[in-house]
Parts: sequence; structure tokens; C-alpha cells
Amino acid sequence: MKKSIGVITSDSFLYQKIFLSLCDSCDVMRVQKNSGNFDLLLVDIDSASAPDEKCITLSRHTSCDLSIPFTYSGLRDAVLPTSSALSLSDDEKCAFLYGKKIKLTELEYNLLSSLYLADGYITRAELLSNLWNESANDGIVNVYIHYLREKLEINGEKIILCSRKYGYKLDEKYRKGGS
Repeated sequence: MKKSIGVITSDSFLYQKIFLSLCDSCDVMRVQKNSGNFDLLLVDIDSASAPDEKCITLSRHTSCDLSIPFTYSGLRDAVLPTSSALSLSDDEKCAFLYGKKIKLTELEYNLLSSLYLADGYITRAELLSNLWNESANDGIVNVYIHYLREKLEINGEKIILCSRKYGYKLDEKYRKGGS
């Protein structure tokens, strides 16, 4: 069941940004005051006063829970805190990013799974020997890393990190056991 989010703001652009950032995993509704039964209330304190009950406050000028402008990941972390932003499903061979299902090919899933379970960087040579046969060109790793980035990093978040010296790894926030 989707979490219901009420948004109190007179700023239409701000509401639209919140709606587009959360609508895939939450039911988002603009309200004038807390007149509904919402799981969470987001309040722009620059245009309305915060009600007494628990809410997440947004502001451009004062101290609050989330400063405007905010990043997509900052908003998601504030509204949908999870122990891990990324999870994998062995049964479906897919990933879930902030609860949103990401369809993957078998090779993409195996590559992401290798990165997800690794303790640090994985070299290109290790990925080649684990996922492809010995005759595969090492450029294939670049291609599949690119495919994963297209599917996972759609909101500008850097999920897959690369180092010429060490190889590839997932940002700690997205790794199994990451915080």
C-alpha cells in the first residue's frame, strides 16, 4: 500500500516538484490545511504555518527539516527513509530503488548483484571472469555499466562509482548493509 502524503504550500512549482519526485511510490495530494488522514504531511513554512502534529517542514529562509531547493534524494530520504535505498529480488531478477521496481536483463542483474554484494571496488577483470567468458572484450563491462546507469541513475544520483585504478563499486548508501 502506498504511503499518503499531504502537501501544504501556496507555491505551485514546489508542489509540482514534490509530486513528480514522489508520485511513483506515494499518493501525493495538495491540501490547504491538514484536513485529511495522511501518513505524512509536508509543510512549506514560507507560505503556511506548520500544524502542531508531526510533519516535515520545508523552507528557503529558516531552519527546517528540508531546505528548499532540495535534491531528489534528499526529499526521498526525508519522506521514505529506508535501511537501504536499493534492494534486489533474486526471484524476479530485478532491483527496487526507493521501492520502485527496475526491470533488468539477466546480465544486468548479475552485474548489479556483484556490485551490491561486494565489500569495495571490483576490477574490470574480476567482472569479466565472473560474468562473461574469457573471450569477451573488456569493453562489454563499460556497456553494461552504462545500461545500469541509464536505469538506476535517472534522477542524477550517482549510484555506480568508477575508479580507473580500482574498478567499480556501488555508493555505500546503496550497497547491502550500507547506511
